[in-house]
Amino acid sequence: MKTCCRLTIECPTKSVGKRNSVYNEIILDGMHRLPKKYSDRVIKYVCNNIESNLFEETSGNGDKLLLAKLVLEKHSKYCSDNVFTVLEESLASYTPSRAKDMYQRRLEIRNDGYFADWSFWGDLQNELLDKLPNHRMSNKTKDLLSVLRRKYPRGADLYLYSGGRYGSVKL
Repeated sequence: MKTCCRLTIECPTKSVGKRNSVYNEIILDGMHRLPKKYSDRVIKYVCNNIESNLFEETSGNGDKLLLAKLVLEKHSKYCSDNVFTVLEESLASYTPSRAKDMYQRRLEIRNDGYFADWSFWGDLQNELLDKLPNHRMSNKTKDLLSVLRRKYPRGADLYLYSGGRYGSVKL
């Protein structure tokens, strides 16, 4: 008996894979395991909505981008040039929806007399652009990655989590 299946990466409902960590993890894990002939579809799905499609929160591995890194590492090698260009541009231009709030909070803390030097842009780019094949990257992306490596010599930590409890300490 021969079994045949049709791959559909576009989700049938808006709720699947959209801001649901469990669905995202299942989808990303499945994409990582797909053969390279599906690379264009996988990368298009990733680029469709980076904020909703790339993050995992419940896996317990400590890195919200681990599965995304695996997916990009594999499929960015085999996708078409046009799709790779869209991927590069999507990653390089991504700004978290909470960037404005993060920056505003940073300014408020500075105005209170404290020093706040946390990042609000570049963490994702530093983590994910590094997973793309260097020989396919444009010079603009290579330059951006070079700047980000200087900004984050020990790596970015915005998308890392420990799963433990944490809080702030006031003096």
